[in-house]
Amino acid sequence: METRNNSQLHEELIFIANQLIETAFTEQHLHNLAQSYVRFKFHQSINFALLTELHYSIFREQQTLKEQRELQVVMELIILAADILDDIQDKDASIYPWSEVNFEENSNIIIGLLLTAFNKITLLDCCFEVKNFISQQIHCLLLQSINGQQRDLNNRITTETEYLEMASLKSGSLTQLACVLGAGNVSEKTLNIIKTYSNYIGIIAQIRNDVHDLLTEHQISDLHIKKITLPVLYYLCIDDDDFLPIKHYYNSEQIFMHLTDSEKDHFMKVIRQGGAIQYCHAVEKIYYRKFINCIEGLPISNIAREQLLTLKF
Repeated sequence: METRNNSQLHEELIFIANQLIETAFTEQHLHNLAQSYVRFKFHQSINFALLTELHYSIFREQQTLKEQRELQVVMELIILAADILDDIQDKDASIYPWSEVNFEENSNIIIGLLLTAFNKITLLDCCFEVKNFISQQIHCLLLQSINGQQRDLNNRITTETEYLEMASLKSGSLTQLACVLGAGNVSEKTLNIIKTYSNYIGIIAQIRNDVHDLLTEHQISDLHIKKITLPVLYYLCIDDDDFLPIKHYYNSEQIFMHLTDSEKDHFMKVIRQGGAIQYCHAVEKIYYRKFINCIEGLPISNIAREQLLTLKF
């Protein structure tokens, strides 16, 4: 999903987040680190906050800009904590500010950001029923995402079905959370539809992220750590002699950096041209069609439906 070019919104969310951090992080060093992480992350992307904003505008009967902004900040703080944790566990944080900070301090920041977000929900200016609903959804969906993260870390995925289940838990759950935070305490039928199509958005995002990481040369990337993702599964599961270098690499103790330049070039040529990228695009299209079908079943206005249907992935 594309982020709007709206610097004012970015600054509004950063201001609110920093206010929360000033109260939560009284230790000055952690306070400074947390605020630097927020500035980096919120300027980089606020896609989850935009999903929250859109669903708030469509589904909430009673709306205030203050509550909307606070929910957006809560969502982005949760995503920031999840991103830091994911990068640390994947050892893929070289381009992020938290890469220069030790594990112990980052752990404190992750816990602090999550507790700050949870506490803010209890302070929202809304009825108990809505607060309770939001709190339950946060706990449930975050636990789902953690379980998906663990499946990803195990790196034992062997089928497309297992990959999609992992993506649904890890990324789909967080996307569901962004949409549900915005929508609030809607009917059970509407909630199920929102969760279903937002889960599809998360799966699409996970596939795109894994394709990007496979094709982007980082100092430490999915390719270097032999992470099994959907495009990699394509090569591991298809019986084709052209894919033997990839199979041999993933099934051996071989280190990517120890390959010769010609071996690396051939390896990447097979990765780029062997069909996995096209296959992943085809899977994306299947889930995008599922997303569209879900939207058609929502009890909302045509204008609101069009807003959802024109989301840019």
